[in-house]
Amino acid sequence: PSTPHRRLPGSVTKVLVLGVVVGLIVMFGLAALRPQDRTVRLASAQRQALALSSGVARQLRQEFGSLERAMAGITADTAAYSGMVQGDADEMLRGAIAGVVDRRAELDSITVVDAQGRPLGPGQGDARLPEWAKSGRGDHLAVGPRQRGDDGQWLLQVAWPLGDGRWLLGRLRTSAIGRMIHDL
Repeated sequence: PSTPHRRLPGSVTKVLVLGVVVGLIVMFGLAALRPQDRTVRLASAQRQALALSSGVARQLRQEFGSLERAMAGITADTAAYSGMVQGDADEMLRGAIAGVVDRRAELDSITVVDAQGRPLGPGQGDARLPEWAKSGRGDHLAVGPRQRGDDGQWLLQVAWPLGDGRWLLGRLRTSAIGRMIHDL
């Protein structure tokens, strides 16, 4: 016949005490590691945010640098057309502008304007150009205020001096900037 197991006196108490002691050691160990874990997680999140913002800044610098080169190219073309008959030079300039706008999907338009922001041909000017174009220092793109386009889309105005009192006034689709940020 089977014999009943006999417990040793105090064995349950010993297991219980040992279990409580091990549980307390684990609990204090985890509590001691919690601040370090938080610090490590925060540092990791900061590194990730810095990497993301650096990527966005680099991409925006490249985009605006490319836009500056395109505007400088139009300016160089304008200088090359200076010896031509005025009507032919204007037609060539409109062709150069149209080519840049066609090649750059983020550009809504480029208009030649005078120093007061009035259009000197087809396109829309900006009477506030003299106020914000001061940031354009000769060979730097001046960035102006946003404005809502005819289609309701937000456009960022940029200007580049042509060197003879005229400016190239461009309108950059802000949705293109948003896509750059989203794609990161």
